[in-house]
Amino acid sequence: MFDLGWQEIFVIGTVALIVVGPKDLPKLFNKVGKVFGKIKQISREFYDQINEAAEMEEINNLKNDLSEHTSLDSYKIDPRSRVEKRNSGKFNEKK
Repeated sequence: MFDLGWQEIFVIGTVALIVVGPKDLPKLFNKVGKVFGKIKQISREFYDQINEAAEMEEINNLKNDLSEHTSLDSYKIDPRSRVEKRNSGKFNEKK
């Protein structure tokens, strides 16, 4: 997360031991761990919400595209009139 190596962690631990003291050091590390856990949880929830919103937007776009392309509006598509129009001259000529 912060790209810390073992040397940096050792230096931070040593400074914390000197500043806080050996008695309160476990409490400090416990609080720091809880804070980092909470930050991780919040970032995960934020990431999940962003992905969910993006998926919903994509699904709505696909739904709209599909409904536009599969619309059977009688004013736009009238197969009966098309067939009658194509065949009107063919059947009249044979009689």
